[in-house]
Amino acid sequence: MNCGDVVYRSTLDPVLRMEQRGITPLAWGILSVISAYLLAPPGALAGLLDFYLFAPIERKTKTRFRQTDFVLNKKLGVGAFGVVYKAEVQKEDKILDLDESGNPAPVVLKKAAEFGAEEAWMNGRVRRACPSTCAAFIDAFEDDKEEGTWLVWKFEGKESFADMLMKKDFPYCMEPYLFSRPLAIPKGPERESVIYKTITSQLLASLRNLHNTGIVHRDIKPQNLIVSEEGKLKLIDLGAAADLRIGINYIPKEFLLDPRYCAPERFIMSTSTPSAPPTPVAALLCPILWQLNKPDKFDMYAVGLILLQMQLPSLRSDNGLIAFRKQLEGCNYNLQAWRKKYTEGRKRIRDNEVCCADALPFLSSF
Repeated sequence: MNCGDVVYRSTLDPVLRMEQRGITPLAWGILSVISAYLLAPPGALAGLLDFYLFAPIERKTKTRFRQTDFVLNKKLGVGAFGVVYKAEVQKEDKILDLDESGNPAPVVLKKAAEFGAEEAWMNGRVRRACPSTCAAFIDAFEDDKEEGTWLVWKFEGKESFADMLMKKDFPYCMEPYLFSRPLAIPKGPERESVIYKTITSQLLASLRNLHNTGIVHRDIKPQNLIVSEEGKLKLIDLGAAADLRIGINYIPKEFLLDPRYCAPERFIMSTSTPSAPPTPVAALLCPILWQLNKPDKFDMYAVGLILLQMQLPSLRSDNGLIAFRKQLEGCNYNLQAWRKKYTEGRKRIRDNEVCCADALPFLSSF
């Protein structure tokens, strides 16, 4: 206040006088909480940016393919969600890469029987977020003549992990892929342990990357792991996957799974969870649902079965795996209880404490 030649200043706090401006500690606290929430798994902010910004930009800028761009060759397999072929790009302006002989590098084409659009979305998300986790996705397009979606990947390798498990020299047959050479360790538990640890580390790293993008695979099994020529296990077949950042391919009371490898819960989240709301709302709510339901643990049950299959050859066949699942279910899915029952049964057989008829159930199951 100016009174003649003397200027009198208020004794109020400078902030209250609005002479000092800036973000208050309370505002910083609120911003920190909001930021932490948006960045919490599986990443609400990243989901919104990907859906509304990165995906549209990619659709407009990347090369698009049509069915006439490819020539189908060998049929590689038939699965629950479609038929898979090895193919070649026949148009010179769309050739992606050349092989060692200078010919167009082969690709993999899948004619999706169902869930084609959902699988295309999952693969696009993976390509943008963690491209080394799954087989390299190229494009998806609608069939020119009939209903259905075609999906295209680079040809990563001809061997699946299921093929490798069934080989007589497993796990040593994995060494050329994982290490480019045989290990300089005598064959035995120590050498096998190195191989098992490398396989497990790669599988867990791939799943961690996938889960960090909000995607739960829901169909983890050796058949859906490709042993790539570059020496890495890669996930394939995302037809059953669910994107929990924005709710794509997620229906609370519906499950898509292989009964040999699925977790006992069957569902990735509680069946009381409501259906996915519109995309922005689903993205904003996803951190809460993720923390409440821990859906990433669903895939870990299948990983545990794969680890057992590596250690126990008797579990590598369908019959052995089905028998094990029934026994584990009888033990209320308590692995320690199953192990105790199994080791006691084998010990009784070795000690001739039971007759041949009593021993048969154990022998036939393992």
